[in-house]
Amino acid sequence: MINFNNKKNQYIITFTIIFVISIYIKLYQNIISIVEYKFDERINKVYGYCSGGENIGYLNNLKKKYNFHNNPNVINYLHVPNVTWAIFNPKKINKKSKDYIFLNYPGEKILIKLNEINKTFYKFNELYFYLDKVDKIESLQITLLNKEKTDQVNLEIYSKEQFKEKNLLYNFKIHNQISEDKIEFLLNIDLKNLYRKQVPVYFKLKNIENNKIKKLSLIGNNKFLLKNFKIINQYKNCYYTKKI
Repeated sequence: MINFNNKKNQYIITFTIIFVISIYIKLYQNIISIVEYKFDERINKVYGYCSGGENIGYLNNLKKKYNFHNNPNVINYLHVPNVTWAIFNPKKINKKSKDYIFLNYPGEKILIKLNEINKTFYKFNELYFYLDKVDKIESLQITLLNKEKTDQVNLEIYSKEQFKEKNLLYNFKIHNQISEDKIEFLLNIDLKNLYRKQVPVYFKLKNIENNKIKKLSLIGNNKFLLKNFKIINQYKNCYYTKKI
């Protein structure tokens, strides 16, 4: 006769052994990881050095290399969690700084991200994120799938609260033909003039079909031009600077 109690005990013992071995292996791997990577290397691996993310590694290096007399202004051009904690000194909170650290610096022009609803209708979801980075919205460029007749195309920019009528902010009826498959609306709009707290802003193209459009690009002017700063340290597109 089969002794079910013994068989059950064997399963329990086997499971316990496997569980303990798994914990041991995980602990062993963690210890190896700590030994294998120094603190800075682990930070670089998790948060990046200057590789298109938080770039905490670059901030840590600056903090060690330079004796900050205040808390530098940190401008990250990628929408990631706030990274100022990596260099922030609470004892220097009231000291104004001319020092600026730029992470993921894109150049003088910034490609602004819009949320595509369809090829002719876009929502400006993260306008607040660009307020401290973009001076003006310079233009809207539209790449067409083929050479198309676009004489009647116009652009509406409006804000709209839920359950309310839209508020037309701008209406552009004239555009430039950059090439056979690209047109451009020159906007020259101060970004702060678009910002309505908690109110979405929309871009809508009219008199053109969805299937005629390949890509839409909203281009802004960077508030921070490197020619206005003394570059103290640079690695790729990460900069430690002082305002001239």
